[in-house]
Amino acid sequence: MTAGTTVTAVANQWNLISGAVYADSTGKITLQLVNLPSDADVWLDDFMIQDCSMDRFSVTVNLGAPAKRNSSVKETATLKANIIMQKHAFPLGAAMYYDCMNNPKCTSFFKKHFNWGVTEVGSKWGDEYPERNRFKDWGMEISAAITGTGAKYRAHSTYWEVNKRVQQWVKDAPLDGSSESLQAALWWRVNDYVSRYKGKAQNWDVNNEMLHGQFFANKLPCKGGAKPCICDYAAACPPGMGADRYIDVRSWMFKAMRYLLGPTAKLHTNDYCNMNYCTSSSALSNLVKQSLLYPELTGMGVQSHLSNAKSVCGFNLMARFDHATAALNGRPADGSLSPHDIFKLKKKMWVTEFDVQEIVNLKKQMWVTEFDVQESDHNLRGQGYEMMYRAAYASAGVEGVMAWGWSQPSQWRPDIAMVDNDFTTNWDPARRILGPTGLFHAEWNSTYYGKALETGRASPNKTPAKTQTQESHIQFSAFPGEYRLEVGGCTTQFTVPVGMGPLAVDARAWKCRRGKRALAAPRRVGGAFAACHEAPKGHPVLSEALPPTTWDTMTPSKCLLRCKAASKPYAALTNGATCTCGGAPVTDETAAAHCSERCRGDAAHACGAADAASVWTVALSST
Repeated sequence: MTAGTTVTAVANQWNLISGAVYADSTGKITLQLVNLPSDADVWLDDFMIQDCSMDRFSVTVNLGAPAKRNSSVKETATLKANIIMQKHAFPLGAAMYYDCMNNPKCTSFFKKHFNWGVTEVGSKWGDEYPERNRFKDWGMEISAAITGTGAKYRAHSTYWEVNKRVQQWVKDAPLDGSSESLQAALWWRVNDYVSRYKGKAQNWDVNNEMLHGQFFANKLPCKGGAKPCICDYAAACPPGMGADRYIDVRSWMFKAMRYLLGPTAKLHTNDYCNMNYCTSSSALSNLVKQSLLYPELTGMGVQSHLSNAKSVCGFNLMARFDHATAALNGRPADGSLSPHDIFKLKKKMWVTEFDVQEIVNLKKQMWVTEFDVQESDHNLRGQGYEMMYRAAYASAGVEGVMAWGWSQPSQWRPDIAMVDNDFTTNWDPARRILGPTGLFHAEWNSTYYGKALETGRASPNKTPAKTQTQESHIQFSAFPGEYRLEVGGCTTQFTVPVGMGPLAVDARAWKCRRGKRALAAPRRVGGAFAACHEAPKGHPVLSEALPPTTWDTMTPSKCLLRCKAASKPYAALTNGATCTCGGAPVTDETAAAHCSERCRGDAAHACGAADAASVWTVALSST
């Protein structure tokens, strides 16, 4: 299949053409340039293909040995497992509008397809307090409807910088630092908003659309020590906040939210016209530069109200996502970082308001926070949505995607909806994305029925020879999410987290019909080899590492058992005998051959080297 792109050429110079294609079942790709003027010169300088698939986990589920034999339990060799993906862990969310929460069809559809939600309207300052003392609670009602579906909640937004979105009573407030001043109103707003949604929201837009509005920045510039300043109202700058007396109001907003929400809160910028050209001032590079000003920021929200479905370029978008995430974290933005490198970066993007517009007659780690597609031709609209979802989901720099005008009743512009008035997947956009054979429930689903159990030890467990053939495990490729495991009339649950690389799960907490158990829990803690990492002398390999332990009988299994007991998700083995437990690796990966020293207690496995560490993920436990 293909997705084309339209190009508006600049006369008398070379023009870059970027687009997206994906291969058919033959794996062949054909590049076609069509509808070119007869006098056009074409020079093909480079043709680059970038993989738009998402890295999958290789998951090993350690099942353990057979339980006590009786006539009602099959032999282990004949047992098969059903592995059923129940819910995505990667945020694939949408905006919920006011009428949706009172429509059972809409809320049911929302619950089935989306795992994150945001209020389309209702929770912004102007929605909640159109007048100083008049509170409207519809944002709270919508947020309750979102969490009622089991979805996580994204708070949008504390402030809105665009002049026409600021209430008149806020504009009329004096700048004298009194209790009736603008400074006092800003402090009151953040306290009121945080108190209402703290504990409910998982991430927060701090000041919406700062590239397109400067109302608060102009009112309280506080430049060079000159007033008016936000701290003229002394209560707005308590000592524990760490705000300088002459702090600019935008920096203050981020500090105030960090002060009130605590160190783990996810704080974002959010702006539009970053993924398609509007003006130079709203380019994605400027959003990155702006975001770098706020050390409290943990993510960058990129609204994606794209103006042309045919110009949704999956590979081009992936490059933008990845490069912007690298720059946001102060790393090289030249494409040199691998997906694993990008995934490990602390600050990510969200596609926050996702839609794509296409009017045929027109010529024209991040979150993708507001996403929809406008196109009267359903096939083109579906292609636009599909390419955008593929690019965002495949990018290691994107942490979540939020569709905006996703249903016909909620569309805020003509011809952007994926879903019809009856909340079915009959339309092409819905079929491609949300249908039984679409991206969410088919291509990005890792359900396996009747998968045969494998016998033999599940690495790294070393078991006596007589029981080795009875130990069982399953290996499969999985997308991040929640899973149900069924074996021999018994069930358990486990989660594959968002991330990259191999993973292990120990199958415990079985619930069985009539008390019949086919498999006992694994005897030892499982794990999965992740990679060989550099281990320079004097530098930790793992974050939040515990003091190392050295044993002459060291094996990966013993190290994993120690790390499991310490509630640490990673184990690092060095020098053939030393085990360190901690968080995610902080050193670079290196060639597997560098981890050349055999484990002293199990020569079947490598235990790093003097300057390298064999890093394992500690097995999760099923629940």
